[in-house]
Amino acid sequence: MMARSRERHAGGFTLLEVLVAVAVISLLIVSLVQGIHFGLLAWDVEARLAGKSDGFGTVDDVLRRIVEGANAGYQDAPAPFVGRSNQLQCITALPGTGHGPSLVMLEVASGHRLVLRWRPYVHAILLKSAPPVNETELLSGVSQIELSYWRSDSGWVSTWQSPELPTLVRFRLVFAAGEDRHWPDIIAAPLLDPR
Repeated sequence: MMARSRERHAGGFTLLEVLVAVAVISLLIVSLVQGIHFGLLAWDVEARLAGKSDGFGTVDDVLRRIVEGANAGYQDAPAPFVGRSNQLQCITALPGTGHGPSLVMLEVASGHRLVLRWRPYVHAILLKSAPPVNETELLSGVSQIELSYWRSDSGWVSTWQSPELPTLVRFRLVFAAGEDRHWPDIIAAPLLDPR
């Protein structure tokens, strides 16, 4: 008799085992559906936030590269770096221009546009006219840019008039009325590598 009951039990599943298996599979499916729903929701939120950033990463990268690549000048010639509270002019290496160093100027132009004006820099007396100035709009909707420069002996100053590069440069973008963007300050450090 014992052998017979073992044979019946070994040949299939009991109703209880089938119900437990169905319950476990149902829980796994519910968890999977909720995980997919959460993933799609997170993706949607990320896409909306990325759309609202409106190029923060790109502008941040360009401003940092301008400052980090600023020409430190030479022992007999000071750094060609002119900093004002609303404008920056320096000689720097601009990636992707196909030229060597460039003379750049960063400011807010008419129409609430943050623009970068640049032309190839030639460290020589020109026998013909200077190369034309190129203008690139970095960002629209900017009412002003506030620049400040870190001086080790007095902290942040609004203008830079020194034969050396500043230790840090801070960019604060103020957006035009009606813009709901609020960006953090961008702080960059020149490489301070004399050539």
